[in-house]
Amino acid sequence: MSLTIDKVHDRIEFLIKKNQWGYVSHENIDICLDMAQLELFEDYYGNPNKYQAGRPIPPVAYGQTKKVADSLKAFFTTITLSAGTAPSGLLPFPSDYRDVLDAYTTYTDGDSNAITIGLDLVRESQKAYAMNSQLLSVRDTNDKSSSFMVMVDTGFQIYPITTHTGVFTYLRLPAIPVFGYTQSGRTVTYAAGSSTQLEWSDNDINKIIHKALVYLSMALEDDKLYNEARIKDKE
Repeated sequence: MSLTIDKVHDRIEFLIKKNQWGYVSHENIDICLDMAQLELFEDYYGNPNKYQAGRPIPPVAYGQTKKVADSLKAFFTTITLSAGTAPSGLLPFPSDYRDVLDAYTTYTDGDSNAITIGLDLVRESQKAYAMNSQLLSVRDTNDKSSSFMVMVDTGFQIYPITTHTGVFTYLRLPAIPVFGYTQSGRTVTYAAGSSTQLEWSDNDINKIIHKALVYLSMALEDDKLYNEARIKDKE
């Protein structure tokens, strides 16, 4: 990533001034960059607002192409399951959680063999069936051979309800971009140390810039900038 947040702001300010002499604060540029990156994120992964009648699953780009998978890879995050992170098997929602990608638990069987099994995500309405199924002996807290997890109000409950070791991998939301700076009079000096960078490739950052310009052009009521940004956004 060579396009740091200061260079992103420079490009946006240049494109705005090319069309008019309107002023946009760095804080407002950051707000629009965040909206733009979330729009791109949902375009790549799948936007629930795109549900259609007769199509219970919205279009999801993730997993269909290597390019999209590579773009989202920066947001794959892993949590190690333990008594500290998931007491009694309850893993709280991470603050930046978007969706679960993978989860597994490990245990030692009666022959001292290390066993790893995937944790299926079971709907709350199916929990009773799962717990009573002959295939899932989760009533015994010492038997983890049929472990699964259920999404609850506060996070993920892993069954049986006991301490689990393993890994939970999820897709997180991008960090909110921040242009850090100091100011003396009208002179603004970029401060890298207090900034938060965009976490995308340069190609994706360019897409985010054009999406952000769409939002900014609406705030500036600049039709010319809006039309130019929309054309670039659709390329």
